[in-house]
Amino acid sequence: MLGANVMMLAPMARPCQPPCQLSVGVACYASMAVVVQLLRSDLRRRWRSLAALLVLVAIVVTAVLATTAGARRSQTAFDRYLNEVRPFDAIVAVEGEQGIEPSLLADIEGVHAAVGMHWYLIVPEADREGFYPMFVPDDPRVPGDYLRYPLVAGRLPDPREPLEVALGERTARRLGAGVGSLVPMVSYTEADFETGDLENPHGPSFDLVVVGIQRDPGDIAGREGDLTVTILTPAFGARYEGELALFVTGSLLAFEPGASIEHIATEVESLGSPEFDMSLGRESLKGQFDPTFAAVGTGLRVVALVVGILGLATIVRTMARAAAVRERDVDALRALGAGRRTLYAQLGLSSAVAGLLGVFLGALLSVGMSWFFPVGPARRAEIDPAVRVDGAVLVWGMVA
Repeated sequence: MLGANVMMLAPMARPCQPPCQLSVGVACYASMAVVVQLLRSDLRRRWRSLAALLVLVAIVVTAVLATTAGARRSQTAFDRYLNEVRPFDAIVAVEGEQGIEPSLLADIEGVHAAVGMHWYLIVPEADREGFYPMFVPDDPRVPGDYLRYPLVAGRLPDPREPLEVALGERTARRLGAGVGSLVPMVSYTEADFETGDLENPHGPSFDLVVVGIQRDPGDIAGREGDLTVTILTPAFGARYEGELALFVTGSLLAFEPGASIEHIATEVESLGSPEFDMSLGRESLKGQFDPTFAAVGTGLRVVALVVGILGLATIVRTMARAAAVRERDVDALRALGAGRRTLYAQLGLSSAVAGLLGVFLGALLSVGMSWFFPVGPARRAEIDPAVRVDGAVLVWGMVA
């Protein structure tokens, strides 16, 4: 009987760990309870200062994240604009009527598309001394597939209507025209062009009906007096063919990705030595505009860095002062047996909670602030200036 009792008690006597673990667990629970109690007490006593800290952190985070995301968005705005517009890469042009067939140009290796076009000698009656080049594409791929300038007001012209037109913003301002306006035009005949008598045009007169206002690259960051180009409908060319003097005949070329420019230029030259011009092509436009947009992005990044440094210094100073105020309670807590975790909680846990909440609130507000970006010329280039979420900036910014 005694042996049996000993055998029963032996398993209970061997493991002394569970009671030890239990005591440790009770101690941890008690410590956590003290921490929670201190946190609740601190929140009740200091809710105003903690709310101010939360607002401060949220303002700094909002400003830094929104400005950083705005810098990235501003620097890439023109790329998105070009992707939407799909400009041509080069113009092949000759004076007069003897142009090269677009089909021959389209067969050149590296050429994705070739659209024929004609430049007619027509000018606004109110400003005959001004230069308002207007060209007529030969097929509806312009503006169906290419040169799809974003509309600022109104609608695109009907390709079946010869007198409907969408003007660029600067052209509209120079002519004092808006959607619904009639722009009286005069034109020149081949005889006028050959004799050089441009004072008295003998071509047909007509009124262009403005149905839309568009934004071309020059409207984004150009000077008011710079060259503007207006696209008329294919129906215009069909209606006035043979009645107007042709200034230039040519084709607009779109290249394949990675195409050899030298090869295309050589092949074009072999077809009759026409002018091969890339000054208004995609790559040329990027070369002209990229430095401007890069400068905008750099400026915003500098602003974000300065705000971040000053804001972080202010936040750290505010939290340090709050910890210093509560430091007088440390000796009393230590005398009561409080451990390091409890002391840390007393010194900074409530401020840390307010700071973390401020970070998340600032991240949410920065998404709403994205509506104000991009800025400057980049905003004019932005195809969709709406609220936008930049996930990379949000994640890395919150972590930082």
